[in-house]
Amino acid sequence: MNSFLILADAGGAFAALGVFGILAGVVIGLLYALFPLIVMWQLGGVKQRIDRQRTEELKALKESTVELQRQNTLTRQLLRAYGHEPEA
Repeated sequence: MNSFLILADAGGAFAALGVFGILAGVVIGLLYALFPLIVMWQLGGVKQRIDRQRTEELKALKESTVELQRQNTLTRQLLRAYGHEPEA
């Protein structure tokens, strides 16, 4: 009778391992299925930050271009005022 108890106990252990194996498989399967969505979500945030930075840089570049054009106009007016013809 002791051998039957040992076998029953071993069977219970194998059944528990099977349940844990199934649970581990389900968790790993969910992670495997959701991984592309998680990566796309993260990359979307990175893209938004890059776009925001690019917009700020373009705005600064446009402002500096306007400032340079204004300075160029003032310099040409100053040269004309002192009798020099500015170069093209």
